[in-house]
Amino acid sequence: MSTGPERDEALSQAFFESIVASAPTTADQHDRQYLIQHLLPCLVPALTSLLRAEEEVQTRKGRGENALTIKPLDYLAKYLYRHNPRHAEPSEETKMLTRLAKKLVG
Repeated sequence: MSTGPERDEALSQAFFESIVASAPTTADQHDRQYLIQHLLPCLVPALTSLLRAEEEVQTRKGRGENALTIKPLDYLAKYLYRHNPRHAEPSEETKMLTRLAKKLVG
């Protein structure tokens, strides 16, 4: 597998598809479409960013450096606030996931 942005995009797409596939089939179709089209394209990049930040903290701690502990819910809340697609230009990853969502919803 490649490295860098292409790898991140492929992993994000795989994660996105696994979430969609595992969504309960008993869910209301409207709720499922909303989840796929509006929530996941924003949430997947937020989770990716959280994991990168935590990995950086662990790397610093492994080198003996001081690093602040990340509070996951606070981190996600700040990320989602700062990257709200209604108030900021969506990232390329978010755009890619939005296109994927449209394909999945059909």
